Amino acid sequence: MTEATYIAPAKVNLYLHVTGRREDGYHELDSLVTFADKGDLVTLTPARYFRLEFKGPFAGDVPPQDNTITHAARLVRERTGRPVHFHVTVHKNLPAGSGLGGGSADAAAFLWGMCEYYGLSCKLDVVQDMLVQIGADVPSCFKCAPSRIFGIGEKLLPAPQMPEIPAVLVYPGAPSYSGDVFRHLPKAAWSGPLRPKDDAAWPKKFESARDVIGFLSERTNDLQATAAQRQPAIRKALQIGQELSNPGLIRMSGSGSSVFILYETDRDAQTAAKILKSAHSSWWVSAVTLNRPARY
Repeated sequence: MTEATYIAPAKVNLYLHVTGRREDGYHELDSLVTFADKGDLVTLTPARYFRLEFKGPFAGDVPPQDNTITHAARLVRERTGRPVHFHVTVHKNLPAGSGLGGGSADAAAFLWGMCEYYGLSCKLDVVQDMLVQIGADVPSCFKCAPSRIFGIGEKLLPAPQMPEIPAVLVYPGAPSYSGDVFRHLPKAAWSGPLRPKDDAAWPKKFESARDVIGFLSERTNDLQATAAQRQPAIRKALQIGQELSNPGLIRMSGSGSSVFILYETDRDAQTAAKILKSAHSSWWVSAVTLNRPARY
C-alpha cells in the first residue's frame, strides 16, 4: 500500500426500537441500519510514525487526541503487535453529533485499511473484538451493509435485500448526545421485547422504495420524542420536512439530531434538498442515495 482512501459513509437508523435495559445501564436495541453514498474520506499513507490529521468543513468539531481513530490505533498495536506507522487524513464531510455515525464510520474505515495492509481477515475474533470496544456503532459501520442490529449494536443480522432509496439528510445545526437522550428516556417510550410476529412480518426482499417506506411506517424511532424535547432544532427539522411536497417518510436517525426524509424518486429528493438549503442556509443538507455501496 502506498496510499489508500476509504469512504466512511453516513449511517442511517431507518427505525430504532428500545427493547430493554441491561444491568450495566445500557439499553438493548432493535434497529434497521443502512448507509448513504456520501460520507467522510479516510486516507492512509505509510509513514515513519502515526499521525492523524482532520480536514474539511467539520474538522474543527473532532478532538485531535481522543477520538475513535486514535482509540482504534491503540487497539491495533495492543491486540496485533503490529506498528501503526501511518499518516491518517480524515476529510470530515459529516457533522459531529449528528446521529449519522461519522466517528464510528471513520474508525471502521481505518480498521478496514489496517486489515487490508496487514492481510488480516475481517472475521478474526481479534478484529471483531476491537470493533465492539471502540463503540456500539462500529460493527455495523465496519460491515457497511443494510443490517438488523440488536444488543447495544454489536449483534448483527443481514437485512432483507433492499433497493436504492433516494433520501435527504438534514442536520439542523445543533448536536444531540445519545447519553443525554437515554438518561431522559421514559420506559413508556420503549417498544419492549421482540415478539414472534415481528420477525414473521419481515419480507425476504423489498422490491421498491415504496415497499420500504410502507414497512417502516409501522415502526418508529423510540428516541425521537425525547431527543426532540431535549433539542428543539430536531422538532423544527421534523416539522419543516413534513411540510415539503411528496415526502415518503420523515424520521430522526439514531439519537439525533439529524433527520432523514425518504422519497420514491431522485427528482423529489433533489428538489427537497434545494428548498431546504435555500430556506435554512445554516443547516447541513445533503441529497443522498441509501443502499448504494460506497466504501469497499
